[in-house]
Amino acid sequence: MIEEVPWRLPVANAMTLGEGKTLEISQAGGGVYVHALRVNGMAHASSWIELSLLSRPQNRIRFELPNQPGREWATKQADLPPSFDVEKP
Repeated sequence: MIEEVPWRLPVANAMTLGEGKTLEISQAGGGVYVHALRVNGMAHASSWIELSLLSRPQNRIRFELPNQPGREWATKQADLPPSFDVEKP
């Protein structure tokens, strides 16, 4: 039997991106379901992040992680990563 281990973010985690840039990853809530994401303080609807959004000297990503699943965040066609877009050549 394989035991499911929930993925969790640390309360706060910082890393260096290079060229003097940093990235801080944090979470609100102790759940495992992503309900919202903020990148540098701005709401982010998609489940992926363009690297260009992390071009500031100090960058922040904040996840909202409640205990209940949601059905709104990153569910629209436009929110899917480009690699899943079968409509475009």
